[in-house]
Amino acid sequence: MKGIIYFGAIAVIFAFALGDVFATKPGDEFQSNRLVLAGDAAPIDEKIMDTDIKRSGMNEMNKFLSMSMMRTEMEACKDLSSTKICKKLKKKGKCDSEAAKKNCKKTCDHCDDEEEEQEECCCEAALYKYSYPGVVPLGEGDVVWTTNFWARQFKIEFDIQVTKELSDTYHNVFHMTIGEDGAQYGDRIPGVWVNKGKYFLIDSAVSGKLNHGKFINYQLNQTYHIEIKQEENSNGEIIYRIVVDGTTVHEVVNTLPQRFEKVILYTSNPWSPSFASFGELKNLNIVNLDKFPA
Repeated sequence: MKGIIYFGAIAVIFAFALGDVFATKPGDEFQSNRLVLAGDAAPIDEKIMDTDIKRSGMNEMNKFLSMSMMRTEMEACKDLSSTKICKKLKKKGKCDSEAAKKNCKKTCDHCDDEEEEQEECCCEAALYKYSYPGVVPLGEGDVVWTTNFWARQFKIEFDIQVTKELSDTYHNVFHMTIGEDGAQYGDRIPGVWVNKGKYFLIDSAVSGKLNHGKFINYQLNQTYHIEIKQEENSNGEIIYRIVVDGTTVHEVVNTLPQRFEKVILYTSNPWSPSFASFGELKNLNIVNLDKFPA
């Protein structure tokens, strides 16, 4: 008899639960999701929450997490680089490169790749710095690093040697940009070129000028160690400085230092011929010296 009463009670509860689930109006469910997404911080009564879970037949938090994961997957399937650059890589048959898999997912049809890297979750240091010891491979339009936070203070250093005469006026070595070559403040932060007139050009966004440039003479077959730095001094000023083989060759106060989002590193950029055939770039180190914004 007790067993019959027990199973009967369960049947009644189950019937009421089903009735409430099917009686739930779409507007009710949307309202619940809207409140969670809006971040309402109303106190939660555990007894009421438990009752709601039983009535709905599904934990609202699970629903929210499922929706969030679906949105994340949808948002992940996009190009980090511009459509123009990604189409250019695809046309050149470079969609299987690591750079294309990371930065041109949509254009190069890598949205469904199961082995896609999840670097943003596992290594905070990857957002702070980029380092490539030894000879750095260079290719026109090659994206090798991206960061969502490029600081007012940074340090870039590298070794470079030009071994033969250049064919064009300017050949790009590497280029950090928020998207284009020189359309807006942040498109060169910085960029390094080699000129056939036997000088390096280093451009950066300084004091409101898109392309604050410095020319540095070079000789064939000689290796130079170059540092590009932007640091705060004891007076609270941000100093932009270029050092060659330990000697400061350029120093100026940057009156408009900025933090930039979604910065791309090219080795070399897609707008100039590459330096690859005319010498070597070695030991490229890029360090973001500021802390992440809160």
